[in-house]
Amino acid sequence: MGLFTKILNLLKSNANFSEIKNNLLLADIDLDTINYIEKELKNKKELKDILKSLIIPWSFIPDKNKKNIFLIIGVNGSGKTTLISKISKYYKDKGYNILVSGADTFRAAAIDQLKHWCEKNKIDFISNIQGADPASVIFDSMTKFLNSNYNILIIDTAGRLQNKEELNQQLKKIDKVIRKKIDEYNKEKYNLPDNKNSIDKKTDSNTIESINYKKILVIDANIGKNSIQQAEIFNNIIGIDSFSITKLDSTAKGGSIYNICKKLNLSLSYVSFGEKIENIITPENPDFIEFLINKI
Repeated sequence: MGLFTKILNLLKSNANFSEIKNNLLLADIDLDTINYIEKELKNKKELKDILKSLIIPWSFIPDKNKKNIFLIIGVNGSGKTTLISKISKYYKDKGYNILVSGADTFRAAAIDQLKHWCEKNKIDFISNIQGADPASVIFDSMTKFLNSNYNILIIDTAGRLQNKEELNQQLKKIDKVIRKKIDEYNKEKYNLPDNKNSIDKKTDSNTIESINYKKILVIDANIGKNSIQQAEIFNNIIGIDSFSITKLDSTAKGGSIYNICKKLNLSLSYVSFGEKIENIITPENPDFIEFLINKI
């Protein structure tokens, strides 16, 4: 029985809110969010409407007429590699031309796993040997991506959170390489002078930007309340456009979705919930929020 059904049954039986609160806490929903739910229930709001209002779906849809870059970040073990495999297959099936970059050179297994999935699904893959500079892999990936007819570049990265300073420097270097390549591409495309920064919104309108660059954080549904800390750390380092949740299976609690959306005002993009490559749901699906409420 899911959280929504449990709480709905408690409400129907006129249970004390302390019982509802205990169930919410067990689902890893934090006290601030619980207090909000309690307040809205007292205001005669329907439970499903309250839960729906807490989820912010990502509104971004990749434009096939533009270049789209997804930088996938998160701690090692969060399910980044599997999610990338699912995202790349999802967009390939929708007619996008995909390039996947294995820039998690810290783990040879990450490169091998991504390469395997890409070969299996006939998706182009680029990487380097284990231990190579991730920024150099991304430089090569960006060069190939921008000079070919790809719609989407999906980049895997390492996330060794136990060394925040090293992670900080690595992600900032990666971001700098990507932005520099975007700037060079736009300058050449629009014949801008060398002193003109094409990704500086103060000097150029959005119409000049021919590339969508999005940074997506991956959160493991099983880590509970630690997810908000991870989201805050990565958001402070590099800035996040959305977050994705992985391993949202029968044993996962997943209440962290509500916490991250509410506290950090971050939108939720991709949801991975099983081992099959098709086990992914996106906000484009009209049942996206309904699926989440029934899953958690």
